[in-house]
Amino acid sequence: MPHTQSAKGRIVHVLGSLDRGGAEMRVLAMCRDPLMSESYSHAVLLLGSSVPTEHALTRDFVNAGATVHHSGRNPARVARRLRKLVPSVVHSHVHLSSGWVLLVAALVVPRARRLAHIRSTGSGRPRTFIRGSYERIMRLLLRLISHRIVGVSNAALNGSLGRGWTLWKNTLVVYNGVEPGSIEPRVADGLLRLSVVGRICAEKNQQFAIEVAAAASRTRHVHLAIFGRGDASELERLAARFESESLAIQIHGERPIAQILEQTDVVLAPSLREGLPGVVIEAAAVGVPVVASDIEPMREVAEFLSIACVSLADVGQWASAIVVATPDRARSLERFRQSPFTLDQSHRALLHLWAGEAR
Repeated sequence: MPHTQSAKGRIVHVLGSLDRGGAEMRVLAMCRDPLMSESYSHAVLLLGSSVPTEHALTRDFVNAGATVHHSGRNPARVARRLRKLVPSVVHSHVHLSSGWVLLVAALVVPRARRLAHIRSTGSGRPRTFIRGSYERIMRLLLRLISHRIVGVSNAALNGSLGRGWTLWKNTLVVYNGVEPGSIEPRVADGLLRLSVVGRICAEKNQQFAIEVAAAASRTRHVHLAIFGRGDASELERLAARFESESLAIQIHGERPIAQILEQTDVVLAPSLREGLPGVVIEAAAVGVPVVASDIEPMREVAEFLSIACVSLADVGQWASAIVVATPDRARSLERFRQSPFTLDQSHRALLHLWAGEAR
């Protein structure tokens, strides 16, 4: 087992930033995991334009024992940083751009293992000839240069690499993991409390959640809480249009997920695009019902956990699914424990891949 090694290796995680996002939180969990720290020290190399002190999670990473470095997207500076850090593993989390990052790593630290982590079904950028050409080159580099390409879901790999990835010998799925938890059942107050969690942007589709809450408020008194960072001005205008005696809408910044789930009857996840929906997994793990968009990543999670996937074309069907959703905490926790989404399973799989062991 890799965690019995006598000498520590060094993992260099390549990220765009240390803002509070899915990839950043998963890497932070790795840095905090004692099992991983027995074998490896962690360094983070940032490709974004801003310096680390400006990022929300920099202090959290430092407190977890990681060192934080900045190179920007200049390949020469990336090369200099990697030479100084002398990694045993370069683990890149910057989607298809991991292709050029790992090419640099292969040239300057050739003995280091090279892993690319695919965490989304696509870049979300407009499709142009130049963008398409860049992505084709990056996919080729990933296939040729990576020791392993790790997807957070089959859907993420299908969307980013094409369905032919199943024929690539160096590519596999390792689901993100969360710790099983428990929350106290919410004290009933006559309101149906709905929550939407995620960065405020078009792909998270918070506007649709407001329409759904309005439809549900025709038969119940509903409170909708939206949590996330970003420009909420458009959402606030939409909320003002829909609020009524039976519907209250509040828009908040980021909050700890456990705190949100304790005050939630149903989590809404109307995303247009996901890699692996972390909030959905965390809610299902503690028995909070989830109603989610009927897209490939959600359906993949629904194979293991109790979530309802509903077409985004039917607001009324969403409202009906919300109203009838009831928690079954014992069954949800049991399904979670039997699923591939536990933190221990996920981290042990990555330890094997870092050590170069077959999985």
